Amino acid sequence: MSSSTRSQASLLQETLDAALARLEALEDSQRQTRQENQDLRQRLDARVEGQPRAFSPNPANVKEPKVASPETFHGRNKTKLAHFLLGLNIVLQTQASRFPDDKTKITYAISFLRDEAMSWIEPFANKEPIDQPDFMKDFRLFVKELKTIFGDPDEVATAERQIRSLRQRGAASAYFADFRRFAAVLDWNDSALASQAYTGLKDKIKDELARVGRPTTLNELITTATRIDTRIYERDIERERERPTPSSSSITIPNRPSGPPVTTTIKVKQEPKDFKSSSTRRGPLSNEEKDRRRREGLCLYCASKDHDVSVCPLPGNNTNRQIHGSQPTASSGN
Repeated sequence: MSSSTRSQASLLQETLDAALARLEALEDSQRQTRQENQDLRQRLDARVEGQPRAFSPNPANVKEPKVASPETFHGRNKTKLAHFLLGLNIVLQTQASRFPDDKTKITYAISFLRDEAMSWIEPFANKEPIDQPDFMKDFRLFVKELKTIFGDPDEVATAERQIRSLRQRGAASAYFADFRRFAAVLDWNDSALASQAYTGLKDKIKDELARVGRPTTLNELITTATRIDTRIYERDIERERERPTPSSSSITIPNRPSGPPVTTTIKVKQEPKDFKSSSTRRGPLSNEEKDRRRREGLCLYCASKDHDVSVCPLPGNNTNRQIHGSQPTASSGN
């Protein structure tokens, strides 16, 4: 072996020795780090064990709320699809444990389809799973397919047409509920929505807004207009209560001849001046009512206790004895 070869071998050996030394040092450092980590973990575990553990409920024991099933969807009315999907999503979200995968969600949704909607899904549902389309395996695609077949193909244009023709007919709260429903479909800014919402309000509310100042945002308009509408409704009720009752007049009538000469004032409802029409509107008394008035000494015509029928001053009493049969007449011949 030449001197140069020995020199290279010696250099290589030194390099290997240095590398081994560094490796051993690195291993020692790692062992020390692992030991320190283990000590820290033990101290941490000991500290945690000394504290009360937080309660962690078992998901299987959590009672899910009871919610109403979605309405059935027949496919005839496109506006009913949104209601059906909302009811469906409420059940799926609040009772998630019942629907662990998309297949169970789709099967549950299909169980509420009827008529045209059921006729549409039936051929796909009857196929073998491997032959079914993707929307029978993916709930998101299933909903998308439902909207394509039974939804409004131009939902935005329909909502815009409806919101522009919307007018307040009843309470402001009901008007704004419909307005919000249509606005949710549109991509209008707040200023445009507030302007359109103002257009459909009743004139009474617009008049009040002109007095107090018209709000510039939709939320402010809803709050202010609803408050004004409520106050107008309350004021209408107050006016109804304050409305005067039908006019009345006082009639002074004499007491029975056997008693002292006193007069009594009673309130009677205003009757028309036509005495004939007044008398014909009084129907005949029943036998029971006649007997009661006789027993209690009441007038057989007006039921007053202050006079007899023979001196009753009320209009239409000029023939009361013949009408009510209170006394037989000498010329009756019976």
